[in-house]
Amino acid sequence: MKPARFLLSGVFVGCLSLAAQTSPAPATLTGIVDLPGYKCATLSVAGTRPNWPRTELILREGERVASVELLHILPERGAVELRVGGSNLMTVSLSNATNTSAGVPAIAFAGASLKSAMEVYSELANRSLLRSPLLPDQGLTFRVLAGDRAEAARILAAAFLTNGIAVIPDGDKFALVLRKEDVGFFPARSGEIKPTAADALDLEQIPAGSVNFMGADVWAAATGYARFSGREIDPANWSRDIPNPSFFFRNQAPLTTPEMRYAFERLFELCGLKMVPDGEKLLKPVRFVPKSASSK
Repeated sequence: MKPARFLLSGVFVGCLSLAAQTSPAPATLTGIVDLPGYKCATLSVAGTRPNWPRTELILREGERVASVELLHILPERGAVELRVGGSNLMTVSLSNATNTSAGVPAIAFAGASLKSAMEVYSELANRSLLRSPLLPDQGLTFRVLAGDRAEAARILAAAFLTNGIAVIPDGDKFALVLRKEDVGFFPARSGEIKPTAADALDLEQIPAGSVNFMGADVWAAATGYARFSGREIDPANWSRDIPNPSFFFRNQAPLTTPEMRYAFERLFELCGLKMVPDGEKLLKPVRFVPKSASSK
């Protein structure tokens, strides 16, 4: 089975490129990560046209997305140097002080979006995140002192919990991310992953980043799941009352086909949906109501 690629983020980056043709977009620094082997900045970039939404970027030194290039990260100053629009050089700083008597923090967030913070956690923990669409849309501001990625990931998960967001490890490759009050409804189940007979003939690992949903709709998610299940979809057969939530998922590490199917199944559950057979060749979404562990 060929790996399915869903680089939906490219659609929005294209919009940012169009804006750059008019004038450089201002950038706000919302975070700095300074760890051995992982150094990056989180940025919020505004569109140059009225009512254009802001774009959240995570860049390492030397990386560029559309009109924004990150030249240098200066953790000791809580600042970064950017080139915007090809020629406009600027230094932008975090809105809060980053240094303490204990030293320069490994992670300093100042209003970082939950999306950016989750991407940082996924990188540090090397886990693919199974995110609920009901997570609060809030900016995160805190500092983390840590010596390595593993320690930073643990502290970051604890910081999420203080903001009402639970991160539940699910096996070695996944983590469920949901509201604290929903933990009892979605237990970790990756230990139940079982390959089918067809999977035994397809040992290819699906490369990291092959699936990258950044607010994908139910049609895109259903299409992806169908491909990994050897079936197809026909939205004409779907019930009209099927909701259309936003799906967020990136496989942080290589996954097998059964692992990818499991990821999609949990994502649908978190969105109140379940994919079921529709005849011999098709799949369709139906509503799903989770039950708490105490009620089973």
